[in-house]
Amino acid sequence: MLAVALAALPACAETQARADVAEPATPPSGPFAAAPGDTAGPPSASVFVGCGFLLIENHGRTTFTVLLRGEHVVQLPLQDQTVFDLDEVLVETTTASAELIGAPAARGEELLRRHMEWEAEWTARQHGWTGFRPTGAPLDLGTGIPAMLWGYDTPTPLNVMGQSVTGVMYLTAAVDDVVFVLSAPLRAGDDPARVGRKLRDDVRTLRKSPSPVDPVAFSRQLQAAPQPWDGCRNGGRR
Repeated sequence: MLAVALAALPACAETQARADVAEPATPPSGPFAAAPGDTAGPPSASVFVGCGFLLIENHGRTTFTVLLRGEHVVQLPLQDQTVFDLDEVLVETTTASAELIGAPAARGEELLRRHMEWEAEWTARQHGWTGFRPTGAPLDLGTGIPAMLWGYDTPTPLNVMGQSVTGVMYLTAAVDDVVFVLSAPLRAGDDPARVGRKLRDDVRTLRKSPSPVDPVAFSRQLQAAPQPWDGCRNGGRR
């Protein structure tokens, strides 16, 4: 069951993180920063950087980046969702604000717990589930950023892109008043432990930026640079 796998993952992840901590991907700065007079601010975006996709998350005064690495990485062409195939692990990325989930003053682990409850309640209503409860706990990623690993077995199978899904795993991180969310539907044959490790490795690259990042300027700089982006090296394991 997914609950058993979730219970075992935090201890394993913490031990490995202490022994082999990956350096966070360095966020773009300098010429990639948004113009000071840009009051609206640049949008959030995903940019292919060679070793994966860099998520540029611009949320007002809160800006951060996350590097989704892999040998085989594809962003699926979906209009209303941001979904990636990362080495055969299907991952959706979203964000939610403290205000959106009805907890404007919550921060850190409290914000993550409130988000889990809010997400679970919404999911139960969507599918008509009763007595539905997720399972999870805080997870120390060794980065100083509060994180939580949680998930659930579905009371009834879900159809996701033509495949039967019987569980969903989440890894969330609290950055100021913003929750960054990685979720992975568990299909037949998916190893929950492998999926959990993948989510953990991706969220460990989360890095706050001192100012909003312009994804268009960053993309242009990448195209003009003859060498691979430095963040691919810095975001990997040593």
